[in-house]
Amino acid sequence: FKTYAPRNNEVACWSLTELEKYYDCEFMNIKINEKAFKANNDYIKPKDYRTVVRKPDMAGKFKWINIELEEIASQYSKDMDEVLQIFEQVNCDKNRLRDRLEGNTFCIWKKIEDVTLCNYWEQTKANGGVPPQNNAHYQCLLEEKGAAEI
Repeated sequence: FKTYAPRNNEVACWSLTELEKYYDCEFMNIKINEKAFKANNDYIKPKDYRTVVRKPDMAGKFKWINIELEEIASQYSKDMDEVLQIFEQVNCDKNRLRDRLEGNTFCIWKKIEDVTLCNYWEQTKANGGVPPQNNAHYQCLLEEKGAAEI
């Protein structure tokens, strides 16, 4: 009777924090196939007798975003509310948040601009991936922000 032992290249080299973050951000549903397990009882590989279904865990992702933002706030000696406000203004981009906290200039996004871009995206998806013609709201946003920012 042999059991499956993973090789070194099959084992992830993560720190405890990275591993905790990985498991907080997704659910794993593991189903055992008993027939395959019994049929391969002389050499058992987990991939032969189980099915793993992974689903994202939004609560875990938000938990880790909050942890990262708290670390950024303490790193730059800023209030958490101020960091959250700037994070929203830079369209929830942590790299741009750090740039802004370091004093670099940045492009501020307003909620109406986010809604305009979201509506444009929904119209594009509804048209089978073809952007709508002559969308005045999007054209205004394009002129104000530029194609690179959008």
